[in-house]
Amino acid sequence: MSAPHPYLFPPLQETLSVFQGRVRLLRDLTLAGGKDLAAVLRSADPTLTIHDQLDQQVCSDSVCYSPRAAASQLDAKVRPLER
Repeated sequence: MSAPHPYLFPPLQETLSVFQGRVRLLRDLTLAGGKDLAAVLRSADPTLTIHDQLDQQVCSDSVCYSPRAAASQLDAKVRPLER
């Protein structure tokens, strides 16, 4: 991932760390074992739905817009750990 760079926001005379262009976001995910996961693994379609939310704020050279949340979901096929 590219590193943020300092950006002087003139209306507030404040320097912010910003990303420009395309940014790839990564997130670690840990699944807990137990009865719920065991039931998913035994099902005909072992899929988990993972919900996530990214809080973001967009700024231009003259204005920063209100922060917004972008929700997403991922349907992931699950299989037992191979040992």
